[in-house]
Amino acid sequence: MTLEQTSIFTPLVMISVGLTMSLGLYLAKNTHPLLILVISQVLQAVTIFVSSYMTNFWPFVVFYGVIFGIVAGFGFMIPMT
Repeated sequence: MTLEQTSIFTPLVMISVGLTMSLGLYLAKNTHPLLILVISQVLQAVTIFVSSYMTNFWPFVVFYGVIFGIVAGFGFMIPMT
């Protein structure tokens, strides 16, 4: 694994978070914000736990870089509203 390969994580997480922040706010307005935050936190923990057992690089990138970013985006802006 090279430095160039590992440098993909931060941009993928930031793109995923940015794409799903507005969806998280929409869900929080239509449901209870605490519910969305709890679901988001639990799913973040699950994605980190699952990605810690990945033995191949690209599935790890998908779980940690993309799925974690999507789930983190759901709860990112809710405390600031």
